[in-house]
Amino acid sequence: MGSENNLKIENFNPEVLREYDIRGIVGKNLTENTAYTIGKTFGHILCKNYPNKKIAIGYDGRLTSPSLHSALSIGLIETGAEVYSIGLCPTPMSYFAHYHLSTDAIIMVTGSHNPAEYNGFKMVLDKKPFYSNNIQLLQKLLVNKEILKGNGKIEKKNIIESY
Repeated sequence: MGSENNLKIENFNPEVLREYDIRGIVGKNLTENTAYTIGKTFGHILCKNYPNKKIAIGYDGRLTSPSLHSALSIGLIETGAEVYSIGLCPTPMSYFAHYHLSTDAIIMVTGSHNPAEYNGFKMVLDKKPFYSNNIQLLQKLLVNKEILKGNGKIEKKNIIESY
């Protein structure tokens, strides 16, 4: 179960599934495969429950963020999501994008206040934080092998002026 980009769905390391986000040490318990898996599982929830299937994704300035953003995008597209990439931005801009672009969800690739070796994913679904039991649900989808397949697309959106 992978893509032509050699990304693979993996079981999440339980250490990365936090209460309010998914976060870990890049290369140790969080990899591009983790990002791809988040795209596949979160994309499944998005595409199954929201007919527009629109999601905005951004990333912070950490060196590992662009590759995690790319793997996340691929996973989302493979579930059928319509991805709006807002690129490098501060986290509040991703929240703004949710309203400005009328998306169903956002994911921000960010290590937040953590040391440089960390990175993670903050998620919002239908204008509400995606946390706690919802984050644990992503792992359950992997156990049940219930991942939708689709043919989504990605589009770059520059919202800096509007923001």
